[in-house]
Amino acid sequence: MRQEIEIRIPESSARAVLPASLGTTIPGAVPVRVVRLHPDDPWVGRIAELDQQRVSGGHALITFWAIRRTYTRSEIEQADSFLLRFRSWINCAGEQFGTTYDTEEACPLCHFGRRLTSALRLSCKCRPRIDISVTLAADEILVSDRMVNLIGNRHAGGVEFRPVDWVGNCPSLDPWRQLIFTGAPVRVDRKRTRFGESPFGAAARADSICPFGHVLGLNLLSELCCEKVSFGGSEIARTDVAVGSRSGLLVPAPLVVVSGPLGRSMLHLGIRGVDFEVAHLA
Repeated sequence: MRQEIEIRIPESSARAVLPASLGTTIPGAVPVRVVRLHPDDPWVGRIAELDQQRVSGGHALITFWAIRRTYTRSEIEQADSFLLRFRSWINCAGEQFGTTYDTEEACPLCHFGRRLTSALRLSCKCRPRIDISVTLAADEILVSDRMVNLIGNRHAGGVEFRPVDWVGNCPSLDPWRQLIFTGAPVRVDRKRTRFGESPFGAAARADSICPFGHVLGLNLLSELCCEKVSFGGSEIARTDVAVGSRSGLLVPAPLVVVSGPLGRSMLHLGIRGVDFEVAHLA
């Protein structure tokens, strides 16, 4: 597995604190310096220090970061399971169009565990474009008929597909379904999996950790490790803990894990809308 951290900094700021040879510049109305580093590179810590100095002064240095992991063919072929990293977002959420949820059994602090009590209602303007998309509320997952057929043909249990109630005249969206988890969640190995706000050592925000253990941070920072005994009977499951925070339409959402065979089938078919990371079962 090859791992790197991608960091983006406005070129005007990067020029003042970084050597010209570090990273590449993307031209535009606001040029951006893109720096890609191995997590152990000393510049990761140095940039984190510079960012904290700027944050204390009211202006962050880092405007975007992402952890990229790439795998060899043999690692993909031998993987027991995969984490699905969503990368197709719909800029709306069901709450805006009358979707209702029961929150009585959800955590009163982090709001994790709400239960859908109506069809997912979305405007036609929120139409998905590729095979897997999520709304701003990341617990609302939409899948194309290709995904429905793939999971159905594999007789993968633990999920069901419900029609979406489209607001407006959009009959072409009928094949899209909401993916609902019905099976038991897979348990995350909390000792081997790292969560937090960023990979730069910043203190976790108090509002991103649930004191009852439902939400472990804003982001997953390491590869995902799960308890093997809890991932049985289905090829696709959600985790027992969530990432994110409650803010407006945003809600903390569990991570989605698929079996090795299902993940490889998705890769073979070219399913779009997610990146695949190896998830470890122990």
